[in-house]
Amino acid sequence: MTGCQGAPEAPSTNAADGAAMLDTDAGEGSFSTAVWMSYIDLLEIFSNFEEGSYETIAHNLLSAGVDEIYLQVVAFGDALWESEVYPYAGDFTYASAPPPENFLQDFIAAMGESGIAVQAWLNPYRLYYGGNERYSKFLSGFGEQDILYLDGKPYLAPGSDAAVETVCAAIEELLSQYEFSGVQFDDYFYPSNSQEFDGENYRLYLQQGGELQLDDYRRERVNLLVSSVYRTVKSFGEQKLFGVSPDASIERDYSQHYCDVELWCSEDGYIDYICPQIYYGFENETMPFLEVLDRWCSVASGKRLIVGLAFSKVGSEDGYAGSGSGEWLKNGDIILRQMLEAQQRDGCSGVALFRYGSLFFPPEEQAAAAFSELEGIRNYLGGEL
Repeated sequence: MTGCQGAPEAPSTNAADGAAMLDTDAGEGSFSTAVWMSYIDLLEIFSNFEEGSYETIAHNLLSAGVDEIYLQVVAFGDALWESEVYPYAGDFTYASAPPPENFLQDFIAAMGESGIAVQAWLNPYRLYYGGNERYSKFLSGFGEQDILYLDGKPYLAPGSDAAVETVCAAIEELLSQYEFSGVQFDDYFYPSNSQEFDGENYRLYLQQGGELQLDDYRRERVNLLVSSVYRTVKSFGEQKLFGVSPDASIERDYSQHYCDVELWCSEDGYIDYICPQIYYGFENETMPFLEVLDRWCSVASGKRLIVGLAFSKVGSEDGYAGSGSGEWLKNGDIILRQMLEAQQRDGCSGVALFRYGSLFFPPEEQAAAAFSELEGIRNYLGGEL
């Protein structure tokens, strides 16, 4: 591998070049490939669930060289298991297509038989906003300062101790019942940087003798959540992992989401790995992939770095990329080239692809490009076709 600078140009995706495969079987410390499986993917899976579905999922993943799944188990403060902390997601997020009985247990077991690890992916603050009377009863169990609203949607208040206690209790419950290899948060932290979002909580903090400025107070609260979750995960064994998948912009993380990712990567007690969502093409005008990747190589030097990639953009126009907006339409090997660039850098131990449905049941208008990109990845990974 090379360092963060000067990685060689990736080869073409011609199937004849199959010898230039990603090194996915090099033993301890080898390069891994993960896939996010979101609540959107699960709705599709549950609505078409039949005998053999677990085997189909495993075959799909193995054919793309995937060895880990980030499975969304708490999307809107409702749990994909019978929980004493959150209401059951089958009554809310998955009301139109409830999960099969014993889904988590059977899913983890089926993936494990195929050599695929499963991490639990949770959104810590976001809550269900469907106006359901039963969920409103759940919300009423919190104090006035524990639930905040933004555009009519509820969130656990980051400044509330109840938020930390609730999230940690859910993770403790989850890991005590199911054999997840770890836990992950994505980029949904503070939903707003408006001074009014948690103004009452901040004023209460000041009245109680707090001295931090508002932005520092918010970062301290997120740090408390992250470090508390880390301790909760590690209480089930050092082999259990905790990671965060933040915005790829370190500036936005710090000033808008109040995530001090540089602190988390440089000190112990916060995370085991960082998985920035570098959802940009090589030609993105303001956030070109290689520049962002190299910066994260430097920032994450103290932790495992997994690079999040936007398979969901394959075959679509990127309206925020400026002059590079058409890159995903013109090129059929962007994800493969990004995987290769990531592998060639010291300190980068894998990639994660967003998301399962984008690979295996993409929107009709993107399907041809997505399946072509997937075919190229399979050729290089040496997966079964």
